[in-house]
Amino acid sequence: MPNIIKNPIKRNTALCGFSLVEVVLVVIIISIVAVMAVPRFAKSMARHRVDLAAKRVIVDLKLARQLAKTTSKKHRVRFVYGTSKYVVESLDGATWKAIADMDRKGADYEVDLGAEPYLVKVTNIRKQSLLDDPMVVYNGFGLVTTTTWLVIQNGESFNKIEVDGNTGEPLLTVVDTGTPALDPGELSSETPLETQTTPTLTPQNGSLPEASGNATPIQSGNGSLMSGNGQANGLN
Repeated sequence: MPNIIKNPIKRNTALCGFSLVEVVLVVIIISIVAVMAVPRFAKSMARHRVDLAAKRVIVDLKLARQLAKTTSKKHRVRFVYGTSKYVVESLDGATWKAIADMDRKGADYEVDLGAEPYLVKVTNIRKQSLLDDPMVVYNGFGLVTTTTWLVIQNGESFNKIEVDGNTGEPLLTVVDTGTPALDPGELSSETPLETQTTPTLTPQNGSLPEASGNATPIQSGNGSLMSGNGQANGLN
């Protein structure tokens, strides 16, 4: 048989790579995906933080109620007005004292919702009076004697927490967009106290307050009419 000489196959051992155009296209695609994903991720994180903070407040409200029932002493959750902090306290004689923190030895039971991992702020809160901090108070039977509500916020995510005055159970309302409106007579932690109330002028001795601008004639109690420019006429 004739000898068959086989020529070895030459292989190209050069390393394969990506062209500059391919690299640029990949970078552009990654950038577009990141621009679309980052806002959604941020909103998701804000919702997670608000929900986490709301759960912590509810757990501590239930803790104060349970301690009040088991010790037959008044307990309260006092929200430090103007901040995102609250303290769980018990009534010792005639003095309110913070209970011991179960996680931090020797520390008071104080929670800062503005710190990690919550990073939320209290935007609205109902005060019982102008002088005292808002609070939820449970008597020795675990019944509510003083209640409040508050709204916590992170970004565009809100949660409203209130306590049922009959059952003492904390209630949670989830609001995704916009600030929940304040009920009449309730105070906001972001509104100066001097702007909370507006004095109302009441006519005395049959006189009417002077008004500017054009107005529709209005008949007063003694039959006289308001003139077109808002001045009171015909008063005896």
